[in-house]
Amino acid sequence: MTDYFGPVSELVIKENFVIVYELLEEMLDYGNPYITDPSVLKDLIPPPSILSTVINAVSLGTNFGTKLPSGAMSSIPWRSTGIKYTNNEIFVDLVEEVDAIIDRSGKLVTAEVRGEVQCNSRLSGMPELILSFLNHRVLEDCMVSFHPCVRYHRFEKERILSFVPPDGQFKLMDYNVSLTSAQTLPVYIKPTLFMRKGTGKLDISFQPRATGSKIVESAVVSVTLPSNVSSVKLNANLGQCSFDQMSKQLRWTLGKVSPEASVTGIPLLTGQLYFENSEEPQPNVQPVHTITVDFKINMHTCSGLRVDSLQLHHEPYKPYKGVRSVTKSGRYQIRV
Repeated sequence: MTDYFGPVSELVIKENFVIVYELLEEMLDYGNPYITDPSVLKDLIPPPSILSTVINAVSLGTNFGTKLPSGAMSSIPWRSTGIKYTNNEIFVDLVEEVDAIIDRSGKLVTAEVRGEVQCNSRLSGMPELILSFLNHRVLEDCMVSFHPCVRYHRFEKERILSFVPPDGQFKLMDYNVSLTSAQTLPVYIKPTLFMRKGTGKLDISFQPRATGSKIVESAVVSVTLPSNVSSVKLNANLGQCSFDQMSKQLRWTLGKVSPEASVTGIPLLTGQLYFENSEEPQPNVQPVHTITVDFKINMHTCSGLRVDSLQLHHEPYKPYKGVRSVTKSGRYQIRV
């Protein structure tokens, strides 16, 4: 439904309940999945517009069932016949999110890469594409799912993706790869939190590790401090830091961090904490504080998966091909 309405909420469903009902009618056949391809559904049921909203409001009917999907005339249900473009082009994006939990001693508790291969196809006719990877062994012991257009038997035999692409944007494949070593994580965070009677001290260092010599962008470190912290005194040698008194949230915005930070100077945040009361923390109670990290690394994949080649067959033209990759933080947490 995000292809139709964007972010889905209760209000959005209420305002577009007619289209939601029509989508469920087409997607399910006696309770079983039937039509799930977004391009075919958009042919059957046009996305909401101002005109359709007015028509539904005055109960004049809908566009439901007024035309057959153009893909119905094709032997391939996810692609229509007669598609023509002046400029033929195909874009492939490898998007990975890293989920990780690291304990206070720096050991890896759990880590996983959730990846997607997203495509945007503007190709004429009925082309066949073959996408191959440099290090396909990454996909051997992980969970993988494909778009219906992918010929699975060729992937099993040759570890390549052979497919006739749908028109427009679509997700070709997604995969989950487990990480077993903290050395493979893209950033290394070393926190130190010391609390004593009335005051405390916090030190956090941020160091790029396995980034393929790429710059870490949009780096942000967030820490939720104890509820009895009344004020903080912060100092960072890179970026800006702030403290929200209401939520007790400390936020360190680094921005871009060079992969040569270990040579030019490791980004470091130091802070002095002041508590509302001077009661000394109980020695047997060690509350666990969590540090969350956000970042983005362009043209890099944490799993090591990379595109080797993208070939087009059965059409005479030579399209423009674009391949990008990006690694982003998912739930990236360090326990202090």
